Amino acid sequence: MLNPEYVEYPSGCFDCRRDRYWEFKGEFGTTEDYKFGYYDTDSQIWDSIAYNAPYYLIVKAAGNNRNVNGPEVGEKYFRFGATGSIIDAGNRPEGISDNDSYDIMPTYGVAKNILTVGAVFPIPAGYSQPSDVVLTSFTSWGPTDDGRIKPDIVTDGVNLYSPFSSGNNAYAYLSGTSMATPVASGSIFLLQEYYSKLHAGAFMRAASLKGLVIHTADEAGTDPGPDYKHGWGLLNMERAASVLTSNNTDQLLREEVLSNGQTFTLPVIASGKGPLVATISWTDPKGPVNTTNRLNNTDRKLINDLDIRVSSGATTYQPYILNPLNRAAPASQGDNNLDNVEKIVIPGALPGQA
Repeated sequence: MLNPEYVEYPSGCFDCRRDRYWEFKGEFGTTEDYKFGYYDTDSQIWDSIAYNAPYYLIVKAAGNNRNVNGPEVGEKYFRFGATGSIIDAGNRPEGISDNDSYDIMPTYGVAKNILTVGAVFPIPAGYSQPSDVVLTSFTSWGPTDDGRIKPDIVTDGVNLYSPFSSGNNAYAYLSGTSMATPVASGSIFLLQEYYSKLHAGAFMRAASLKGLVIHTADEAGTDPGPDYKHGWGLLNMERAASVLTSNNTDQLLREEVLSNGQTFTLPVIASGKGPLVATISWTDPKGPVNTTNRLNNTDRKLINDLDIRVSSGATTYQPYILNPLNRAAPASQGDNNLDNVEKIVIPGALPGQA
């Protein structure tokens, strides 16, 4: 499992604190930075690493771009000139995009096989309802340009006591998705360790670990299901560990290898202890990179499109989907042909129902 050093790849407008001026990082002649939501060669490399190391879950920060919106219109700013160097561009005109809404996920957070983590405020009294999960003002929102759900999960990223760069023994209270990410990666590694103790030293595949975290996340946001702000919800370690503890009784984690076109069927009976939840997660080969049409390119990055369905009698339940053309809309159910994680929740499953 990897929690890499957090590096801010500049996108959009941001404050160069050393020199106290604003730079717009979009290309010359543009008003929007293509790097937000863009699946680039670095994203492709992350997916290749994960695909070739199937037990290696890469955990990355969503970015802190949402409240970094540059100068007011009419104030001085800098940007790339025609030669590729930063120039004094005069006063900021109207029409240059801000970072204050959707589609502000930097390229390093959009790979398919990684776990991308957003930041929320701590919940000292513990989670009891979705409104307990409060987003920070800085955490970046999805979707990716091809409409995939990012971030994947959120967790505490505010005022965490952390090593600091001012000295070898220095510590400070810091906030950011770069604080939420080690919270998530350290916690998730404990799940892997626990699984290993239960299975004679064996480990879960990275796709299983990612799927487990998403499967057991606490609901966040105003509507049921995922959204482009919180992803699949708040990391819940206790619930994730309970799946491992009770595996093969009233909860099940199973790894399978499917051939192209193969259908796998698993009979299940609702326990009645809560909603029936079914999740599938897989590691996908690297996607294509479009280097000529980079701004908001919607070409699909998913290679292997697996589908999960739950059937009971004449009723078939489909997984959650989001609409990238209406980003604030609640999740609905349908055929998800974008994400390499799919999740079905059936709130009213009756005890003993097959």
